[in-house]
Amino acid sequence: MTRNESKGFDGSYDRRDPSIGLSFFSECKNVHIVELEDLLEEATDNAPERRPDMGTFAQKLRIWQEIRQDRRRLQDSEWSYLSKALFAGKQATSATWNDVDAIIAVLKEIARLPAYNHIFLPSNGGLDLVGAERADEAGCIYLMFDPQEIAVVKPKSLTFEGFSEANDWNYFLLELEDLKPILQTENRDCIREILVEDTPGHYIKSDTFTYGVYDYDTGEPLPAGAKCVVRYCRGSFLLTLKQGTYNQCVDYAYQALHDKIDARSIRNLMFVLQKIQYTCEGINVDTREMVNEIFRLDIYDKNKYVQERRDYVSQRQKLDAYLHDKLSGWQFACSTTNSTQSNNICYMFGLHSKNGICLSQGLPKEHRLCQDGRFRQDVAEEEQFKVYTIDEAKRMLQSLQASLHEHLEKAGYNDKYYILPSIHVNLKMLKKPTHVVTRNEISELMMKADDRQDNTLVLDDVGYPHIIQESTDSLFYPVVTETWFAGNCYVGKYADIDGQVETEYALMLQGLYNYLQLGRRVYVDFPCENIEKTLCEIQKLMA
Repeated sequence: MTRNESKGFDGSYDRRDPSIGLSFFSECKNVHIVELEDLLEEATDNAPERRPDMGTFAQKLRIWQEIRQDRRRLQDSEWSYLSKALFAGKQATSATWNDVDAIIAVLKEIARLPAYNHIFLPSNGGLDLVGAERADEAGCIYLMFDPQEIAVVKPKSLTFEGFSEANDWNYFLLELEDLKPILQTENRDCIREILVEDTPGHYIKSDTFTYGVYDYDTGEPLPAGAKCVVRYCRGSFLLTLKQGTYNQCVDYAYQALHDKIDARSIRNLMFVLQKIQYTCEGINVDTREMVNEIFRLDIYDKNKYVQERRDYVSQRQKLDAYLHDKLSGWQFACSTTNSTQSNNICYMFGLHSKNGICLSQGLPKEHRLCQDGRFRQDVAEEEQFKVYTIDEAKRMLQSLQASLHEHLEKAGYNDKYYILPSIHVNLKMLKKPTHVVTRNEISELMMKADDRQDNTLVLDDVGYPHIIQESTDSLFYPVVTETWFAGNCYVGKYADIDGQVETEYALMLQGLYNYLQLGRRVYVDFPCENIEKTLCEIQKLMA
């Protein structure tokens, strides 16, 4: 029932048998099953007298369900299982495995337990470990992660560090032997490479793996067993309790903090964090806030992001104050040769604090570029500077951006130390589109596009679809959808165009409808629910 299967299995239950063990099946990934598997082993014991009766069976099922709902009991249960599997139930404070097969065996046990299988990577981030096995490269192993990522590593040692009864602080550290990069042979700082293992132990670049071929143009197929792998050249992996303090309270844990300090420092850090947690609980102070305040003092942190974050706030405040004082006094070159007679749209230019991206709190209201070349607030539309073609809008935006940065750099604000503000484009409809996009138009564009580049589907001012490669060009089109990032088989000759075109068609219709209603540039990420109804509404708005 757990696996939604109508048939059972023959003989005794073996949790380590991939053909029947629950942890090997996707339905049971990240599900606590320790007591359930204990019960299945008891209930299928070869000796009938050792099997539980129905009353005992039902009671143990209820206990399993109760433990699943209690995080503390769940963690204790999984640690109890791991302790028995690795240390025969004894209280271990430290252990190290150097043999590759022994390391694989331990990692397999950890991977079975959703409370303990979270692993921090040497290259930032973290994933859930779901398996480990021998790799074809000499001395290496595969680490299987969820979702469907495979790493190739050469283990030096796997170390366990325990903390007596405080098992929520226990952790495993997998340290690696160095491997020479396959592609980045001159890069001494290379941590990992994304590659394709086309034949056992042989690697090639991964650019065309998505398409199942060696070469995008020729279409030469990869062998059936080829797989994409992340090959780690150096570093270490840290496995901690998924809901533990280190995972939940240390902001810099996912920036590979563990890989920037040595093994002894990691254990010392865990001791300190444990004491901080107990102290905070005793005085009713938030542990996360206190832990990260310690890190801001740079006592243990070797991570450059701490100082960078601190610098960012200070630099942003300084830049905001300067812009607030100087912007209105700068004059920008404005000229245009276009008339409005035959154009469907116009472009205007602004600078504001939208989402904190273009500018932060220093200029809370939008500043618009006026006909005299100055940025001002509270400007009527007729006073604003306008251009009427995409090409001229692109040239104008580039010129304005360059001039703004020139002013800032003269005052010492350059993009090496500051995130400089960006001028944005406001698009306004002057005349309604006259064309309604069709499925065939979108399908043909998607088929002809090159998936090796980023692609974005847009509608122009008349209503015709285009696929563009420069993401910044989407600023100049009335209707824009999400960018299809390169290498994901969204478009081109290897993509399932027939399976996608209906959704893209519905997106474009919704975008056209929104544009006709609003009269300005729209970004659309939800398709219309009823294509025929939307088409009727579009025809009414175009009339």
